[in-house]
Amino acid sequence: NYVLDPGVGNWSPLRSLDNDWVLCQNYERFSAFGRPVLAAVSRKSFIGNLVKKEPEDRLAGSLAVTMLLLQKGVSIVRTHDVPQTRDLISVFERMVNRP
Repeated sequence: NYVLDPGVGNWSPLRSLDNDWVLCQNYERFSAFGRPVLAAVSRKSFIGNLVKKEPEDRLAGSLAVTMLLLQKGVSIVRTHDVPQTRDLISVFERMVNRP
């Protein structure tokens, strides 16, 4: 089985931080491939650039983007902050009445 990782992050010198925002805003398009979609946005530079914080202080931004991506159909979340992200997912699932 395969998981789709859209590749959020500054992994190419040809990409700008704006590319990550656009990618996140359009995550729902990846569901068309019929594969599980990964969100790996924890502490990323595009969040830090916006909130002007170091990686270890980007929890709120990471959780905000993760929530948006859950709404857009993400099924797998990679994070540095497991307990906090687990709480976010629990609240999200309850809000949308997922078991």
